[in-house]
Amino acid sequence: MNGGLMKKSSYLFVALLVGLLVSQMQATSYAKTTMSHLLNSSTDIVQGEVISTESYWKNAERNSILTRVVLRITDPIKGNLEETVEITLRGGKIGELREEIEDTPELKEGDQGIFFLIHHRGKYWIHSISLGYYQIEEDSGMVYNKLGTSVVENDLNLSKVGAGDFQVKYNYPEFI
Repeated sequence: MNGGLMKKSSYLFVALLVGLLVSQMQATSYAKTTMSHLLNSSTDIVQGEVISTESYWKNAERNSILTRVVLRITDPIKGNLEETVEITLRGGKIGELREEIEDTPELKEGDQGIFFLIHHRGKYWIHSISLGYYQIEEDSGMVYNKLGTSVVENDLNLSKVGAGDFQVKYNYPEFI
């Protein structure tokens, strides 16, 4: 009888420990949104090309990495941005140390896209992490968001052309 109680206590302890660890983990979650909301709540929307990226420490404690991305603006769709804009992403790589933030776009030089931006605390950020970034495929001119319509509802009658691994593609001229 005493052994059974001990066994149950061990299971309870392990369950509490796992619960505590899981509660401390960070996860990315998305509320459903619409394209109209992205359009209306973004301070700026631009079509642009990444011309440089640089990761740096967020603070002196070196406990978080940010990445500075410079875009050459090819089409200022909304707002007053003209030639270039510097956007900030959470995460990045410094030396051999990499901090990955789930669903944050990994932008590299030459990437082209439509960027829905929020100006917050003196910096430009991509709206809702990756909900506000639509990559443009150079060859086909198609525009897609890797998260697809599970979180961004198509309320603007955008012409859905095809779908792949959670990537809903749109014909660019009909996108905006």
